[in-house]
Amino acid sequence: MSDNLKTLRLHLIVFLILFAATFLAYCNSFNIPFHWDDVGFFGPTSKLKYIKDFSDIFGFQYYPSRPVANFFIALSYYTSGYDLSYWHLLTIIFQAIVGFYVYLLLGYLWPLATNKTLWPRTITLLIIALIYTVHPIHNETLNMFHYRSGLLATLFVVASLVYYLRAQYISTKHTWFWFLLSWICGLLACGSKEDAIVLPAVIFITDFYFITVLQKKPFSFQPIAWLKKYLPYCLVMTSIPLIMHYLPFSHNFSIGFDIEAESREYYYVKQLIAITLYFRYLFIPYPLNMDHDFRPDIASTLPFSLIIICLVVTFAYRYRKQVPLLAYGLLWYLLTKAPTSFALPMREQFAERFMHLPAIGFVIAACALISFFANKLLLKFSLQPLMLRYLKIGVFILVGAIIVAFIGINYNRNIVWQDPISLNVDITSKSPNKARAWSNLGHQLQIQHRVKDAVFAFKRARELQGDDPDGVVLANYGIALSMTGQYEEAEKTLLAVFKVPGNRRISASDDVVYFNLGVLSRDSGKPEKVIYYLNKISNYETYGPGRTYLIHRFYAEAYERQGLIADAINSYTRALNYSNEEALKIKVSIAQLRIKIGQIDQARTELEALAATSPMARSILNQIK
Repeated sequence: MSDNLKTLRLHLIVFLILFAATFLAYCNSFNIPFHWDDVGFFGPTSKLKYIKDFSDIFGFQYYPSRPVANFFIALSYYTSGYDLSYWHLLTIIFQAIVGFYVYLLLGYLWPLATNKTLWPRTITLLIIALIYTVHPIHNETLNMFHYRSGLLATLFVVASLVYYLRAQYISTKHTWFWFLLSWICGLLACGSKEDAIVLPAVIFITDFYFITVLQKKPFSFQPIAWLKKYLPYCLVMTSIPLIMHYLPFSHNFSIGFDIEAESREYYYVKQLIAITLYFRYLFIPYPLNMDHDFRPDIASTLPFSLIIICLVVTFAYRYRKQVPLLAYGLLWYLLTKAPTSFALPMREQFAERFMHLPAIGFVIAACALISFFANKLLLKFSLQPLMLRYLKIGVFILVGAIIVAFIGINYNRNIVWQDPISLNVDITSKSPNKARAWSNLGHQLQIQHRVKDAVFAFKRARELQGDDPDGVVLANYGIALSMTGQYEEAEKTLLAVFKVPGNRRISASDDVVYFNLGVLSRDSGKPEKVIYYLNKISNYETYGPGRTYLIHRFYAEAYERQGLIADAINSYTRALNYSNEEALKIKVSIAQLRIKIGQIDQARTELEALAATSPMARSILNQIK
């Protein structure tokens, strides 16, 4: 068998092992529903419903700056509709491919690990790739389709680096082809998520270590050569943002978010603390939380974080020649973490999904560090062959136990994701002082008609917000109160939304609040207030046919209760334009109102037209005959 066939067979075996491990970790994730942003971006009311043929896939834009992520979401819908088991399977495959590229990358980087290892090179690389692939820190990324963009960005960044290394240092033939593949993967990475913009910097530090450690050459400043080598990648990384900025449909395109309610200096201090907290979650991934309440005590945690960072950097610098792979992994971690920590300030200041790309550097550094100390021990204590064999078996069992434990943590975590209530209860138990967590729980309880529980959750969210409530919490709290019959308190709560500043309203616009006040007034039997609040809605035509139908129907019911029959007939007639399902019922109601004001002949004509399909129409018709 030729060397190429042996390599191909080995790579196939490695990929199948990685896929099997990932599948075991997520085999119970196939029935996980949409959560949070997934509902709005990809649910039945999203733009996905307009995809009818393959060409429509390219027009789907849920996130203008991420066309590659848009494409794969649209492709998932086009090929399987809302069969989410297929969506989850595709995510598992993507993760296994990422693990495989990490394995290939480690193969190219392994000469930087100057220490010997306990096992053969292939097994060592596979173990590291397995640890990365099934690490529970990725659970959030793999269970939310909106976060698939981070998964795709990681895949294409690592693939681009692998092909670059092959073209620059490994292959002697067709280097132009591997460079082209690398650039294409870089373009796809940037089109997947914005933090892939670090690719040129990652390539730069990789060149530095290859040249200084492997080739033992000085890394001199060569501006012309650097321009030729790195400029194409820099252009690739900036092309997507520039293109998306000038396209007409992306006028609202932006990278990152404004930092609200705190200074930039305070934000960056918190991110220094977050870097060390991420270390802790990478070492001990527990407890995992979908929505962390990240409010550290600066006075007590900042000095500790700075000491940890200084010790790590000092150690990496001190042993940069003995363990270059350690320093490389730490640089990777810091560089790839920078976009979501410093370069692109985010409202989400601590989230597990931000670690998909940085975790590669951490795993590389951790394994290099463990290998370094293991070799130190082996040199200090000259072990007999039998003892060395037992040591290898013991370490192998330990590493295997870690991988199995990671798979088990993912499996158990997936159970929490099975139901929106269980997920949000888990969040509130781990972030009990975060208002958004209670608000989201209340919303899910409201959807499942557990109204009393929803009132409790919204009340807790309102209490946690203190003197600075947001519009959504107040609006949802008011709606929940009205559903339990507490109409006066509900009305006060909804009216309080108008006192909330615009930047805290979120989706609780004036029209939405007035509509809900109209619904509340209808349920509490106050037709005059129904008309008063609905009259304040500026443009209800923009809220879709369902909401517009309800508005006209509520108008009609209120007019009818006030004895304004002609106005009620007009409102019911307008409602007919927005509902096919309720059309028969509305037409019968109109005929009944005509009878009340003496329009017997017109009512009879309308009822005769409806008699064939409506028992109610036949009954009324028999009465007036």
